[in-house]
Amino acid sequence: MKKLIILEMANNHSGSVEHGKKIIHTYSKLCSDYTKKYEFVFKFQYRDLETFIRKDMKGNLSIPLIKRFSETKLENEDFVGLIDFCHKCNFGVMITPFDEISVERACEHKVDYLKIASCSFGDWPLIEKISEFNKKVVASCAGAELQTIENVLSFFQNRGISFRLQHCVGEYPTANKDLNVNQVLFLKKKYPNLDIGFSS
Repeated sequence: MKKLIILEMANNHSGSVEHGKKIIHTYSKLCSDYTKKYEFVFKFQYRDLETFIRKDMKGNLSIPLIKRFSETKLENEDFVGLIDFCHKCNFGVMITPFDEISVERACEHKVDYLKIASCSFGDWPLIEKISEFNKKVVASCAGAELQTIENVLSFFQNRGISFRLQHCVGEYPTANKDLNVNQVLFLKKKYPNLDIGFSS
């Protein structure tokens, strides 16, 4: 199995399809010499803003996250255009859905992977929704307790769903002194048959 390298788009498209395509095209040139060894995917984030932002907070752009999510919002057809462009440039596509509606939308868009964000690790309604579509799954465990990691891992393994686990620190950007990369070695030793990665 090739090592997986995830290129984070998140909101870096700035709400512009053309800017997003420029990023994808630039990375296609940078990655082209390494595709025999690595699998490259672009990762986008899906949020159903109608339900994700509380009704009494909608339009409150003084809150940085609401401002960012609102100003970089893309429509369905915009995401489809970016996903098609990723595939045209030989990238896989991964979606981090933050709600069940977004899981369904991502799968309608025929993406290759679903990603469980560290803040959603142990969110069982979301995890159960993700499992319905039998997509390959990558999950960041961040500060999850070991029993929660065991439960999530068992959940996907018992359903025969491809699962990769990532160590990460829920602080962005993370200072070098706080990266705790020894956790990767701990997870590799505990789960020797699981592909373990690092997310930052």
